[in-house]
Amino acid sequence: PDGRLKVQLEVVGLDQGGRLEPTVENVLFRVIQELVQNIIKHAQATQVTLQIIRSERELTVMVEDNGVGFDPKALGEEAGIGLRNIESRMAYLGGRADFDAAPGRGTTVVLEVPLTAVVNE
Repeated sequence: PDGRLKVQLEVVGLDQGGRLEPTVENVLFRVIQELVQNIIKHAQATQVTLQIIRSERELTVMVEDNGVGFDPKALGEEAGIGLRNIESRMAYLGGRADFDAAPGRGTTVVLEVPLTAVVNE
């Protein structure tokens, strides 16, 4: 491998219903940024798939990598802070974060945010 990370982006329905609320956009951007930084730093992945799917009632973001994986329960304090940080940011939006990870296979993170307060332009 040449050390490059290939990123595949799939976006569905994001052009519907105007911009998201600025707070929602900002928090999601920061969370996705943190997830991608974690992949670059720890996962030894060669591929990342980022899916952003907007339906009428919720926004779902899926970040999937083909890296080395990890055991969420075995994370030390330091590493655990990042995941708790993401969980609390999602909770702040009334949403949730689901981490599907195990050693030896990639990691999938699903973020779900209800779109109750959508600003129409």
